[in-house]
Amino acid sequence: MTIFKQTIIILTASFLSLAKPAFSLDKPLDMPLDKVVTETSIDAALLQEGNGEFEKAIDLYENLIEKLQQDDGTFSYLLIDPLLGLARSYFETHAFESTIQTLARAQHLIHRYQGVYSPYQNEGIDLLIKTHLEMDNPDLANKQQTFRLFISEHNVGKDSMELLPALEQINRWYIETGQFNRARKSLQRSQEIIASEGGEFDAKQLDILFSLSKVRRLSRFCCSYKILEEGLSILNANPDLSKSTQASYYLALGDAYTLGRKYEVAQRNYAKAWNLTEENLRTDLDEPRGIEFAKEINDGRSPHKKIYLVDRDRIGLRRFEEVSRQEKLLLESLTPQYFQFSTTPDAPRYRIRDLNSGAASHVKKEVETIGYPFIFNREQLKQALPARYQKDESLKTLEIEMEFTVSSTGQTEQVKILTPNLPAKLKRLMRDVLNRSHFRPRIANGVPISSNPVHLIQTFE
Repeated sequence: MTIFKQTIIILTASFLSLAKPAFSLDKPLDMPLDKVVTETSIDAALLQEGNGEFEKAIDLYENLIEKLQQDDGTFSYLLIDPLLGLARSYFETHAFESTIQTLARAQHLIHRYQGVYSPYQNEGIDLLIKTHLEMDNPDLANKQQTFRLFISEHNVGKDSMELLPALEQINRWYIETGQFNRARKSLQRSQEIIASEGGEFDAKQLDILFSLSKVRRLSRFCCSYKILEEGLSILNANPDLSKSTQASYYLALGDAYTLGRKYEVAQRNYAKAWNLTEENLRTDLDEPRGIEFAKEINDGRSPHKKIYLVDRDRIGLRRFEEVSRQEKLLLESLTPQYFQFSTTPDAPRYRIRDLNSGAASHVKKEVETIGYPFIFNREQLKQALPARYQKDESLKTLEIEMEFTVSSTGQTEQVKILTPNLPAKLKRLMRDVLNRSHFRPRIANGVPISSNPVHLIQTFE
């Protein structure tokens, strides 16, 4: 074993052992021999866990839990750390049902000794969220995210600046799972907290405005630059902000103007970002960059065509119900109706029905998505695929290489599909979405310039 690997294991074990709760219980100052044995046993289990030897860690945790139960009883507070470690190890071995059961027991003990609102249960909640996602239960993961925020609200207050990290976490979750109305309301709440504490020009609002602009783009609404324009007064009121922060904001403004087809204004903002960026950091501007956004896929021949579902009323007569714009994006019997360009490869692959979505009861509450960097409704994509690509196992092996030009205005041109023997419908779909995309252009000496060729690999993990 290398010195580097040993160091990682020791650091991991040390970090995990530091996470032990400070229970408000009366304990003797002199630790009995059996407690020394307990500490030694859990440290050994943590080392195995940190080394990736999860099966061995499970054995050590289970043996330790059995001994503690015999010595201290089923409800001993000493069981909490081993139970959390056991749950982590179960998760890593994909024993998800055991993970959930073990976390439930650990949470019960935490409630018993520290109360229902104890923040110490956050580790278990985070693991429970990941477990529910692995088990294709995004709605249960969503409920745990809400509960985690509830705990933070109880401990620090609903209007406290200390609540911002918890709000940031759930804001990110809402955005990644397509709950854009919830995200907007939660982000506005974060902004109100910041403004009430730090004033209307508090620079912490810049990140919130950036996220609100992104939510507007992903909601398929125009003019996301209008939200970012609100931050210019904040930039001017905070001249001490780092140049990198200012540059990032002007880049975001340039991207929003690019998507809004206001190319001259976009170029001016890109130039400001270039001038604020240190020379050794300008390499990030040397290539085109994707911009997160979403668009509907319209049939060019009839972009406003209506879709109806046939239903029967209570006396058996047929009636035709028009499918709303929002329902059309979720209806599984249709071919792909929208796409999203993402720069977050590890985001949850689900869309959860949002507040005020307008979706009727025949539309599922959760929708599975697939693809990167272009994301599609999984079931709708199946309608554009031949039988040999219907299963996820086949799609995992599929990679589509595309070549195109990104103009100085960020538009895509001269799109080519380089991967041979693709299904015709899939090839047409990828060419269509790429033609409808915008990228941040390459910037040289403060001026956006054309790039050719640009390559992009689409996967379907």
